[in-house]
Amino acid sequence: MRPQSKHNPFNPPSLWDMDPQSFASAETTIRTWFEYSGRAQERATKFLNHRWAKDAAALAQLGQCRTPVEAVNAQVTYLTGAYADYMSEGQKLVGILSDIAREAMPRMFVDQTNANPKRAPRRVASH
Repeated sequence: MRPQSKHNPFNPPSLWDMDPQSFASAETTIRTWFEYSGRAQERATKFLNHRWAKDAAALAQLGQCRTPVEAVNAQVTYLTGAYADYMSEGQKLVGILSDIAREAMPRMFVDQTNANPKRAPRRVASH
């Protein structure tokens, strides 16, 4: 059985017992999220608008194909470009989320190469 925390989020008076560092951490996390969420939303909107324009152009190009070979080539060109665009955008999104995490939780990203030299490396099971 796990011991219960004295801080219960459903009991507002218990929040006043939290230490100032806990409030500071929560404030930093929330502030960072709001600052970066606008950036991520703007990035996603620009990407989708750009992708939709490419999708419409690909449909128009597909409609002008006269042979099955031209249609397959148009589809391959479209899929190759779409895949590259989505991979690139995914990497950018991961970068934004990484920035959020580094800002909101700086202690998690401290270089720990020499933090505890006696500690054995973590093993990962393989399947």
